[in-house]
Amino acid sequence: MNICMLSPTHEMWDPRVVMRESCSLVKAGHRVALVAMSNESREFVEGVELLPAPKVNTSSRWQRLLAMGRVYCLGRKWPADVYHAHEVESLAVGILLKWRTGAKLIWDSHECFQFTAARNLYGWKAKLVTAFVARILRWMSKFADHIIVVSFSNERFYRQFCGRDDVTIIHNSPSPGLFVCDNKPQDAAITITNCGRLGINRGMMQLLEALAIVKEKTPVKFMHIGTFARPDMELKQFERKVKDLGLENETEVTGWVSYKTMAQMLNRGSIGLVTHQPTPNNYSTLHNRTFSYMCTGQAVIGPKGSDTEQLIRETNCGLAVDMTDPQVLAEAMIYLIENPENCKQMGLNGRKAIEETFGWHIMEKLLWAIYEDLEQYPK
Repeated sequence: MNICMLSPTHEMWDPRVVMRESCSLVKAGHRVALVAMSNESREFVEGVELLPAPKVNTSSRWQRLLAMGRVYCLGRKWPADVYHAHEVESLAVGILLKWRTGAKLIWDSHECFQFTAARNLYGWKAKLVTAFVARILRWMSKFADHIIVVSFSNERFYRQFCGRDDVTIIHNSPSPGLFVCDNKPQDAAITITNCGRLGINRGMMQLLEALAIVKEKTPVKFMHIGTFARPDMELKQFERKVKDLGLENETEVTGWVSYKTMAQMLNRGSIGLVTHQPTPNNYSTLHNRTFSYMCTGQAVIGPKGSDTEQLIRETNCGLAVDMTDPQVLAEAMIYLIENPENCKQMGLNGRKAIEETFGWHIMEKLLWAIYEDLEQYPK
């Protein structure tokens, strides 16, 4: 089949859209094109044909909307049998392309967009916008031939609220072959890791305050592998907080590293943190880092009352605590540090869950099955 990925607000090296889904579909023998943000003219990425869309400011909804005209033109020119949309805006484009071409349409919902639409609002305004966007999503999802989600909450939303049966969870998890889970260095027992982007909304302050409490009780090392959500402001806040708490010798920030390097660095740790603060989207989404920790055999500490807690409890791979309280978070860290055998067993449980249930080698088979079903029902 000819598959056109509509993903204009993601980078052309996006781990899920490109390196997992698109590459897996190429592996299955499909021809895949990708509409993604790029100012480069290269024609192929890992066997995927690149249809570059000019980069836009993804924080500006107006710029994202204006870019959709370009996305439509690129998608219309490419001979697609299936359009695979990854954002609400590209879903709208996909609906139009489906109407014009008769192609199939897959809606791949990475987040709970009814919540992200209201993330800067409070009270009745937030409730009103959430309800409105939820109804828009229910209407738009009717045009999709299949719906893919990444979390338990999002699956319930499309099954129960939108009334769809053809919903598949494809977790944003790595392949176990890309991540090492053995030969951990001796200091791994006291190394706590965080990967991805860190910021205020992702528990940066609570994390550092918890580390200061842990430091008074037992030796600890913390490594942040990645960047900051708002580098111009939050990096300075992070550095100032580290200095105020006297954590300079306990803290390491690597900055952006390649996916392969990140996997190697994560193997140095034994405890992986998901410190996201309690917002509806944060707690209704399963974050990439959770699966990365599990894949490298780390015990996971995640937020209580979230989809992450459900995953932790189902796999017995860590602890779920109140992420708004540094004291509670510190106590969870201390428990795992002082009980290394329990910590190690939780890490091994997580790795086993990746190998047997959640790893990308399992997820790609679900993706292939969706496309095999679509092939049975031509235009």
